[in-house]
Amino acid sequence: YEAFKFFSEIVDQDVEPGSPEESYVSDALVALGDYLRKGIPGSPVTENEVAAQEYYMRAAANYRNPNAQFEMGQMFLKGEGGVKASVKQAGRWFQLAAEQGHPGAQALFLLAQLRRERVAEIRRLEDRANFDL
Repeated sequence: YEAFKFFSEIVDQDVEPGSPEESYVSDALVALGDYLRKGIPGSPVTENEVAAQEYYMRAAANYRNPNAQFEMGQMFLKGEGGVKASVKQAGRWFQLAAEQGHPGAQALFLLAQLRRERVAEIRRLEDRANFDL
């Protein structure tokens, strides 16, 4: 709970995007989002996915934090945090995170590419089988 209070103090300073302190604030926003997404047992911090989404969105949109962008992708994919489930929006956030080197987002894009290639191969085989008939 002490860490939550510490990160809250950092977030209250709210610095301009592009400033030298940007990474401290964006990382603190992500940490607060993580705490609120699950709550902190034995503390006044309870699970609040909507508040978590707001912290993630602030870090993702204002500071382009790749961890926050990945979390936003997860929330849109699952329809969590008060957002409507949207594969398109999830993909947008995953792509932004992947472009900045987020390993989880890059792995998702690799899996999606492999799936597309496999589907294309199956379709080619089906077309060949249908042609042979």
